[in-house]
Amino acid sequence: MSCHGRPDRAVPSAAGLTLHDGILTVAEVAERDDGGRDFVFLSACHTHSGRAIATDEMISLAAALSYTGWRDTVATLWSVYAERAAVTSERFYRAVDCDGSGGSGAVARALHVAVHALRAEDERPHRWGAFVHIGG
Repeated sequence: MSCHGRPDRAVPSAAGLTLHDGILTVAEVAERDDGGRDFVFLSACHTHSGRAIATDEMISLAAALSYTGWRDTVATLWSVYAERAAVTSERFYRAVDCDGSGGSGAVARALHVAVHALRAEDERPHRWGAFVHIGG
């Protein structure tokens, strides 16, 4: 699935993903119980951006997924180029150990591999630095 991330700096819980039938908000995700899930990869824009005023109280789609039980989340801090997001996710999925034998660091290592390759191709941080790993 491909969609757009929608930040809301005034009301962070109203941020979310723009789907064909509306917005899936942070508040709606936080109400779910998805306990025990392995990982989710969010390549949409602004999936882990929040308000600059309360930086110690991050309210974002990625934080809501972590709160509801997803062990690892890959998200973005700002807008990402569609082509770069596609390349990053392709490299990530080639590198990640989906059967779980890679241990708790498999998602972080796979993201490192994908972002490191992007950085080697283009040193401008706004092209490769948006992707972050949250979790364990």
